[in-house]
Amino acid sequence: MRTERQPYTYCVMSERPGKIHRSVSFYDARLRISTGVVEDYRPYLTIGTDSAEMTVSTTGGGPVTLADLELAERLVAAARDYRSKCRAAYTGALPA
Repeated sequence: MRTERQPYTYCVMSERPGKIHRSVSFYDARLRISTGVVEDYRPYLTIGTDSAEMTVSTTGGGPVTLADLELAERLVAAARDYRSKCRAAYTGALPA
């Protein structure tokens, strides 16, 4: 039996010689979203459920490039569009 948990936020910062890892995670009963930086320069985004997980990070594991920034901007635009559609559906503003 699975118990429903209340949403929560989890923040972590750890340090090894020369390496700092920072992350912020948001959880609810069905979805996990985590973002952070590893190796002091490599940002990542992870979205997961009980049945799937997706992680996005910088190309080639190296320093952030213009392509990485453009991908992040497309992800933000898509998330805003999704939020807008959810809001419209919730308020009944979507066409049938």
